[in-house]
Amino acid sequence: MDRLWTIYHEHMIDIIEKLAHTSSMQRLKNVGMNCGVEYTKVNIFSMRYPYSRYDHSVGVALIIYHFTKDIKQAIAGLFHDLSTPCFAHVIDFLNNDHDVQESYEYLIKDMIVNDAEIMNILNSLDIKIEEIADYHQYPIADNNTPRLSADRLEYTLGNMYNYSFVSYEDIKMIYDDLYVKNDEIIFKDQNIAKLFCDNMLKCSKIYICNEDRFCMQFLADIIKVAINDDIIKKDDLYLDEKALINKLNTHKKTAKLFNNYCNIKTVYKCTNNEKYCIKVSAKIRYIDPIVNDERYSRLDENFNDEIIQLLSTDFDFYLTSVEENMIS
Repeated sequence: MDRLWTIYHEHMIDIIEKLAHTSSMQRLKNVGMNCGVEYTKVNIFSMRYPYSRYDHSVGVALIIYHFTKDIKQAIAGLFHDLSTPCFAHVIDFLNNDHDVQESYEYLIKDMIVNDAEIMNILNSLDIKIEEIADYHQYPIADNNTPRLSADRLEYTLGNMYNYSFVSYEDIKMIYDDLYVKNDEIIFKDQNIAKLFCDNMLKCSKIYICNEDRFCMQFLADIIKVAINDDIIKKDDLYLDEKALINKLNTHKKTAKLFNNYCNIKTVYKCTNNEKYCIKVSAKIRYIDPIVNDERYSRLDENFNDEIIQLLSTDFDFYLTSVEENMIS
């Protein structure tokens, strides 16, 4: 997904490129943006291109630099997913943090401090750890929902492009319409904001659909089995996904479970008497950007209604899949 980087900024920033080549950042090339659901056979998760946390992190850094010209903010954006484990937010499901999805962010500062390669670069630039270890301190990098930040912008553009909701030219048109006002990324043109918002909603619905929630919890339960049976250690979650999958596949029990996971095609509602069924909620992600001086929801009644409906999504029912996919 580096295809979008030249839209985000006309050229790569030398310091960002240097830091992106450190081994801790390179690990993220094999940690997917879509939390492992891309390994299943569920049709809605098929994507145009591989999309990694590395792609996303570099993209966020470039967006931040494009709008702020502040290298420290850009580095904070680059590192914001440094502590992401294999399968990303699946581990939040493992940690019972699926409604917030922040259970491993606290590790970022320690990971930077303990990485001699990164620290040598930062020290050479006289950049202090407090300036780059928490991207939440920079509102263009991250802010509260429903505002538009570099992080939300990148994964929304990346996913709407990768799910073939929009074209490359659409992405460029959306991005070129954006500017910063009062520490928020906002739109100039209402019609372009509509294009963004309509397709953002398509992505938001995928993030919380039955298939997504079921698959993420199912994979979390496989990881739980693997840890409880000493097939993997918790530290193995900080390998890359290829290496972790290889470990799962070396043991008969988890190899079978992961193969079952990869063969999931359909998910459906059920009563609480199936061999394996779950009731699980999820974090609702959405954006209500400003168009010049107004939130888009105030300009488009249909969009406002869609947001209300999204926020009232019912998760209070059980889900299952076909029998051979069950964890026993």
